[in-house]
Amino acid sequence: MFDGTDRPRPELGEPVGPEDLFWSPGEDEWDPRPIATRLIQREEVFADVRNGEATILFLMRVEPKIKSGLPVRGEMCLPRFSGALAHVGTWMLSRLCDGVPDFIMLLDAGWWEQAPPLQREALVFHELLHARHATDRDGELKFTPEGMPCWDLRPHDIEEFDDVVRRYGAWQPDVQRFIGALRDGGAI
Repeated sequence: MFDGTDRPRPELGEPVGPEDLFWSPGEDEWDPRPIATRLIQREEVFADVRNGEATILFLMRVEPKIKSGLPVRGEMCLPRFSGALAHVGTWMLSRLCDGVPDFIMLLDAGWWEQAPPLQREALVFHELLHARHATDRDGELKFTPEGMPCWDLRPHDIEEFDDVVRRYGAWQPDVQRFIGALRDGGAI
């Protein structure tokens, strides 16, 4: 069980190990993988992820992340590295994961532990909405020379927001604030 205090924090100047930053969820009640698997198998909105057999590495972020003053509960990332060490990053990830995953889903461990099951599912649903099969400028699906799907990240847009709210309602405070702003503005 993770409550943010289970792991001793490294002192300034001490080496920081990967376990001080992220950990991989085990097969227990905190594991997001069964939620993602169920959603991908059942929901048509994830057909391209299902049909392309996208692989997802799930990592729990130990330290909370704040962006623009708001907590980041989850992120979906492409495992891409750039610059002079790009090949080193890809090599390290492939050693860690037995191959490079198509996506990495980062989840806030402290939030995840205390969140009710419906909020956890809503977060995984939201993050999965970012995963998509890449298209070219003509809207055609892109594939590698080996015939595998090229993957991309879908940015936030009103339809994605609509999908999450339709399914889970005002599941987190920023959704509640947005709905309040719509009411205040006379939109609803």
